[in-house]
Amino acid sequence: MYENWWAKRGALGAAIIAGSLLSGCQTGMVKSSAAWADSTPALKVEGRVGWRPGRTLRFGDFHTPDNVSNRIRSSSRSACSSTVPCVDVAIRGIDEGLAYRSSAQIEKMRQALNLVLVEGAGPRQVQVHAAGELDAESRSWALQVFKRAVSGGRQTVTRHQFIGSLLPMDGQGAQVGWRFALEYPEGAASPFLSEGWALRDGAAPETALAITPLRTVTSTDGRQTASLSPAMAPLGFEVRQGDRVLASIDLTNSGAVLLAPDLNAEERLVCGGLAAALLLRHDWVLGGR
Repeated sequence: MYENWWAKRGALGAAIIAGSLLSGCQTGMVKSSAAWADSTPALKVEGRVGWRPGRTLRFGDFHTPDNVSNRIRSSSRSACSSTVPCVDVAIRGIDEGLAYRSSAQIEKMRQALNLVLVEGAGPRQVQVHAAGELDAESRSWALQVFKRAVSGGRQTVTRHQFIGSLLPMDGQGAQVGWRFALEYPEGAASPFLSEGWALRDGAAPETALAITPLRTVTSTDGRQTASLSPAMAPLGFEVRQGDRVLASIDLTNSGAVLLAPDLNAEERLVCGGLAAALLLRHDWVLGGR
């Protein structure tokens, strides 16, 4: 559960810090914890801002052909029922102007993302399929005196997830697939608390890659840094296996991707596919990416 004002403050804080660094309004990048990050060129993302189906997403040697599908839809309805009633009552007797009002609303939001990410001129590529879901039930209430609210509140319960699969292909046929997910703990104080994982089909759970949020941004000259609270929206993600960092994905501005120099062929495709999915993930709390 979380209060709506907290979500708005988190979104505002993320936008301000991502857009300007400290008070200097400087541009910067999300800071990776990888030892190799400072000596590895960042792969700038093209085609993400204002992205639409049929537009090519590109970073480094990776690009998507035109047959990309990214469908986003939402619906909203009243949650009033016999078990969760909405109330609009004027309390008569002592004070004719005293009233209690409450309402409830259910929102359902869905994303279906399907793309093929090609490395170089091919034939190496990875198929990416992902689905995002957000179910939110909001309830508000207010005590009014002569139509002016004197007390009240709003509470929202959410279920938020982003899951998907990867299928690396080396031109000789499909290799072993992968599954991945971003998970948002139920009951968290903020909807921005998210961590994830990616696991090769048939592999032991302890071999899973971890997808961890990044919330520190550094100026381009490296002299200034600013960090967000863990309760706010991540500015990027790292893909890790234990202490080893495989990739870093910067979600600020148009985006950037860092890939570890020692990745093998399968790891490059998997990290490239995860980067594409996270870059095109629709963030409903922040109003989209």
